[in-house]
Amino acid sequence: SERVGGMGPVGRWGAAGKLYASHVPLSAFQKAALAVGSAVGALASPERADLVAALGETTGESALEKTRQRMLSTREGRAVINHRPRIKESTLLQLESLPENTFGGMYWKFMNRRGFSPDERPPVRFVDDEELAYVATRYREVHDFWHVIFDCPTTILGELALKTLEYQQTGLPMCALSVLGGQMKLSGTNRRILFR
Repeated sequence: SERVGGMGPVGRWGAAGKLYASHVPLSAFQKAALAVGSAVGALASPERADLVAALGETTGESALEKTRQRMLSTREGRAVINHRPRIKESTLLQLESLPENTFGGMYWKFMNRRGFSPDERPPVRFVDDEELAYVATRYREVHDFWHVIFDCPTTILGELALKTLEYQQTGLPMCALSVLGGQMKLSGTNRRILFR
């Protein structure tokens, strides 16, 4: 097999070789089919984090690139890209003793009350750039930070409100598609609240 753009060997379907531990190289056709299938599945079952994640990864490369460029344009963003901190269960356990009026204390309380673990998020698999895969991972890991910061409940309305905000911040098509499809599961009153 040949090398393309320093990305490693090109496989039978034209996809780059495995770039990080969880990477699943796909051809353009396979990626498009996965995008369509995960979109249909996520609309039918929005609680399926794996389908929402696959949709984000297969449709979001351009938005992830823009996010990376914004991160690289600031000292703080460059530090995150360079050091690649992770939000893991071990991180959460360190926050338990913090006062409730701190962000860390509020985040711990939010996660603990819901029985959530940062380690439950599916790994990034379908992004064909190792650094962009980290950007996507970081996006997923800070999702619950946004719940705390904006006091969004983990209801359908709260999740869709957060996806609206995430779309405005990241431009990820999956966020807009989630809102477009997920709104159908809302009552008329909640739909009006979401779009006002």
